[in-house]
Amino acid sequence: MDRYRVFSNADKDGQRRWYHACVQRKIPYIQVLNRSKLAKVEWDYITLPSDLDNAVFDREDEISSALQDIYKSAAGPKRSYYGSAVVGYMDNMAIESAEPAAAKIAGLFERILSQPK
Repeated sequence: MDRYRVFSNADKDGQRRWYHACVQRKIPYIQVLNRSKLAKVEWDYITLPSDLDNAVFDREDEISSALQDIYKSAAGPKRSYYGSAVVGYMDNMAIESAEPAAAKIAGLFERILSQPK
């Protein structure tokens, strides 16, 4: 089952459907938005049930550090990063780096949410 999705930047309907699927499945909202030569990876925990808030906030430093490591390992000449454990993006990434980064982010959240602190 998908843990993230890849869209063209213009596919707003697909992005909206994916958001609602994440709410139903109670998984983080993670997507890759491809443009002509570069991509953006976005994540947001807003789709998780509120009873999982503490699971994220209690390990915020660990998540943030892992997200920084994922960003640093990604390729892209002018890539940028904005983020926290709960919401963020990695932009201007090489398209071939974006999907592996999204998979790592999904794996990070899966691991954090399945393990007690």
